[in-house]
Amino acid sequence: GEPRLVVDEVAPKAFALAEAKGDRKKAFLASRLAWTSLGAWGMIAAYGRPEGQQWAERVDSYAAPGSSDRVWADLILGQFNCLHNHQWVQGRKLIKNALELARRLGDNEAFQRVASQWVALGSRRQDLADMLAVAEEATNMHGGLDARALGAVLHNSANIFRVAGQRRLMEKLFTQHGELTERSGQLNLRLSHLGLQSWLVVFDGRLEEAMDIGHQALTLGSEYGLAAVATNMAIGGPAMAMTLSGKAQEALQVFQSDNNPNPRQEVMAVFLARAGHIREASEILSQLVLTNLESGVSDDETDFNADCMLLEAAVLTGHREAATLLLLRFARGAVPPFPLGVGCSIRVLGAAKALVGKYEEARADYKEALRVSTEFRFRPEVALTRLGLAELLLDHYPAEKKEALEHLDFAIKEFREMKMQPSLERALRHKNILKA
Repeated sequence: GEPRLVVDEVAPKAFALAEAKGDRKKAFLASRLAWTSLGAWGMIAAYGRPEGQQWAERVDSYAAPGSSDRVWADLILGQFNCLHNHQWVQGRKLIKNALELARRLGDNEAFQRVASQWVALGSRRQDLADMLAVAEEATNMHGGLDARALGAVLHNSANIFRVAGQRRLMEKLFTQHGELTERSGQLNLRLSHLGLQSWLVVFDGRLEEAMDIGHQALTLGSEYGLAAVATNMAIGGPAMAMTLSGKAQEALQVFQSDNNPNPRQEVMAVFLARAGHIREASEILSQLVLTNLESGVSDDETDFNADCMLLEAAVLTGHREAATLLLLRFARGAVPPFPLGVGCSIRVLGAAKALVGKYEEARADYKEALRVSTEFRFRPEVALTRLGLAELLLDHYPAEKKEALEHLDFAIKEFREMKMQPSLERALRHKNILKA
């Protein structure tokens, strides 16, 4: 409950006292404290609370030009633009400005704090190489960070290595995060680490264990006043495990809980689609994609993770028009393989291209998805990719039935072992049709 106390009582009182005395520095510090406590209270969802804009504007107005305070101000304004206003281009420019100013000032602590946000909010399409370099720089730097801030650096850097498919570096940072969690004993870090652990066991196909981790985190969060933080963690790896195990409706209920304020519509679409709410998911797709045709095409105005979720929702709902338009956003270069919130983006691309009739391109994507998922050791994705490839071959390449059956038999065995019931039933339907 401490972050809530800071946001509702401590920071407002400190700010009022500093303003009454004309102390700009302390007014800045009180505003910064309020903003960072919003993040500690509910992670990124809390920045959408009404007071978020107020504190961001106060930080901006009280920051001295060219100082470390200005680093903080640009960072906070960048976060607000990205996470509240969804103005990704402007938000990323501000965060990048903050990163460069911290580097010029030689302020290692500020650099690491901004770096953790740059690797989380930068563009996977345009900035991935820079984000990876910054992640490596920040995690090898000694800046005197407190445990929670260092935990954010390790957590977000691990995630960007995961997005790029670099499992060895990802696991190295997972281990460091776990050691930090043990030393600090902080609950925020423990919840964060449970989130990282849940993805590791999902990658290995241990889905029941991932769901158990989610339940454990939700219980801890509820007991100690950090339910929003725990919920944010639970809608990652544990929710993916629920979906793969046939419990997508339960995952949707966690996502729609009161502990997840201001849910993003892109994420809502994919959770609804996974749970079989086709009409509701299609309505969101029409609203976000069909009415905003240029977004993400002429400029990088959209979030790559969100675009991947929308594309998956389009596949699951059979929304060909949305899939066709979304595919334009992925046509400008290499696609990072493992975005947050989705399994393998390249497999989803293959499924989307199959949906719109681009079968040769779909086949190439499936083969690439199989390669990267095998190298990354993402067991459920390997099985799902082989099922998708089998379906494509059976439906459109009848001369290659033998290869299709090999993929299908492999997938069925894996789905049984991992208890992926919906995918198992889908695969067995093909076997029954072939037998008939």
